Amino acid sequence: MVIIINADDLGASQKVNDAIFSLMDQELVSSATMIANAPFIKDAAARAKSYHGCSFGIHLNITSFSPITQCSDLSPILDNKSNFIEKDLLQKVSMTRALANAILMEFCSQADKLISLGIDISHIDSHQHIHTIPKIYPTLKRFQRKYGIKKARITQNIYLTEYNISKLLLLKKMLYNLLLRNNYTTKTTSGFGNLTEFYNNAETNLLKHNTVEIMVHPGSDNHKEENSILKPFWHKSLPVKIELVNYHQL
Repeated sequence: MVIIINADDLGASQKVNDAIFSLMDQELVSSATMIANAPFIKDAAARAKSYHGCSFGIHLNITSFSPITQCSDLSPILDNKSNFIEKDLLQKVSMTRALANAILMEFCSQADKLISLGIDISHIDSHQHIHTIPKIYPTLKRFQRKYGIKKARITQNIYLTEYNISKLLLLKKMLYNLLLRNNYTTKTTSGFGNLTEFYNNAETNLLKHNTVEIMVHPGSDNHKEENSILKPFWHKSLPVKIELVNYHQL
């Protein structure tokens, strides 16, 4: 099985940056996605240039920190301190044409920031998976076409069995992934989930995917279980053979 282990939130803090690059040094993480409007993005970009065997994508973000652009049309998704609102509030906001254009402008500014820092953007994902929200999808595709980025993260389709995900939700996710791949041809893995869910499914040999992206969050206190799994030789006990690649190799 070919897997990509992608560390999210690169640039969010010094602790996160240090944890991600430490795992890359150990060849435990093969890819990372960068938050262009995060406070430690310049540190992340400068250090990333030394990791030629890894891929670095863009972690599109409209739910944390403040925007790069100063567009008044973003106001419906900003709080009283001009920071982005949380995802649950974002989902309640009506998507007008003006707001969609403002979000596209912000996405473009985030990409331009990474490019200006010397990052060759390998793929797209997003903070809190906002690129999988249906009303964001048209803007995502406009952004993809503008920058010619043809690799992206799918919506999650690997879960712990006890979650009992409904067939309707799984169908919606399958349709989203189909649209993501075929509307402006985009290369993706066939499976995606976090490390805990991947590990538990692989341990019981329930995974049927040839390619999988595993999401991890090094340096985050909110993901202690997955961080405890990601140690040297973590996959040796699994009944499947693992080949670790990056997004450039997908």
